[in-house]
Amino acid sequence: MKIEDTKWAKDFKSDCPGQYDAAIRLVSKPDLKVDIDYNNENGEWVHAIRVVGNYDFWLDAKKTLEQSEKLCAEMNWEIVR
Repeated sequence: MKIEDTKWAKDFKSDCPGQYDAAIRLVSKPDLKVDIDYNNENGEWVHAIRVVGNYDFWLDAKKTLEQSEKLCAEMNWEIVR
C-alpha cells in the first residue's frame, strides 16, 4: 500500500493540509526515525510522534503511549529513545 493511501496520510491531509507534502516526503525516507514525547504544547497532554532531527515536526499525536506506538508499528516508523 502506498503511504498516501494509508489512514494516517488521509487523516494528516485533512488535519494539516499545508504540511502534508512535507510529511509524505519525511515518512517516505527508508531511514526515518521517530521519537514519542509526552507534552502539552497544543494545550492538552498527548504522546506526540516527532521526526528525529526535526523535532518541530509532528507526524501525529495520540492520547496514550500505546496508541502512538501502535501507529508507529503500523507505519513501520522506527522509534528511538
